[in-house]
Amino acid sequence: MDLPTLNQTAKQFYKIILCNPHSSSLQKLSSLERKLVHFQRFQLLLQIVSTIYDQHYECYFNLLKLNNDIRKTMKKENLAQFVTESIIATGEYDIEGLAYYTNTTIDIIEDIKRGNLIYPSYYVMNKLLEIFFSVNKQLCEETWLKIFK
Repeated sequence: MDLPTLNQTAKQFYKIILCNPHSSSLQKLSSLERKLVHFQRFQLLLQIVSTIYDQHYECYFNLLKLNNDIRKTMKKENLAQFVTESIIATGEYDIEGLAYYTNTTIDIIEDIKRGNLIYPSYYVMNKLLEIFFSVNKQLCEETWLKIFK
């Protein structure tokens, strides 16, 4: 397979797992393969949100003249908070709705929103990323296209 064909196939694969994680074509996979696909989806969503975070805070980082190490640390420590606040800012979900959808308590969502819980569990963060993608679908798709140009 030549590189352009391989790139097109990879784009199709990512588009399927990004937009249709429960597609019938993915149901044909073994349990382990589905877990790997879901983990790949989590990484893809994380990459998209990280890029959006960088774009959102670019002026702030430049104004304070922060070096790359500090930027990376801030992103790691504030990404879950950024995702949660962005979802709530759309008005489509409130803290109670996020707690219900992520199958966790309101206290955990509030801790994430305040920045007290910077590393939520994989399950909670995965659900938050899914919600973020669904409420910011156009922004995420535009960012996805920039990443995979």
